Amino acid sequence: MMYKWMMAGAAALAVTASSARAQGSDPRLARKLDAQTLVAVEAVIDSARALGLPTEPLADRAFEYAAKGRPGASIVAAVRTRAVQLRTAKRALATTSDREVIAGADALANNVPESTLAELRRARTTAELTIPLSVLADLVARGAQIDTASAVVIALVGTNMRDGDMIKFRQTVERDIALGTLPAAAALTRGEAALGALDSPGTNNGQVRGPIIPSPKPPIKP
Repeated sequence: MMYKWMMAGAAALAVTASSARAQGSDPRLARKLDAQTLVAVEAVIDSARALGLPTEPLADRAFEYAAKGRPGASIVAAVRTRAVQLRTAKRALATTSDREVIAGADALANNVPESTLAELRRARTTAELTIPLSVLADLVARGAQIDTASAVVIALVGTNMRDGDMIKFRQTVERDIALGTLPAAAALTRGEAALGALDSPGTNNGQVRGPIIPSPKPPIKP
């Protein structure tokens, strides 16, 4: 009798521990995922936490896919992909800011290469890159070619453009797109205009800039 009581107590403790672990990242996970999927998702979240990565985006991705009725394997794969994006962004940006990591992961999710994130960090070493990264991801998501969007945002970051002005730049590009301008053309035109304003007389800049994307050089005649 005592043995059965001890076994029942041990089982209850195990269930409690498992429940507490499942609630370590987000208690809603246990209510949304089946047991097998929950264990796999929690393993990814635990690994991300150990690496100092933000874990809320991983839970959010699990909820998103569960709400769409995706199977467990698809949910786990999506969470793992998101974890890779977060880890890659953290490495490329050399940052401890969760906001930067998430914004960088969003850019990577839109196929912006890791090298572009690293280049943005070299262009802005002290201030956060959350807004420029968000602008870049948005431009690409709206259809701008990655190379063009990256060149524009990197050029603007290199001028130490304030985040408020970066947001205004995005808004003007969005308006141009809404009026029928091609996304890449809108981003390039507005980017050139922003750089031109910085170089205009009275800005005390004194730096003459070339175009964001230089024209190709003519072929050398033999």
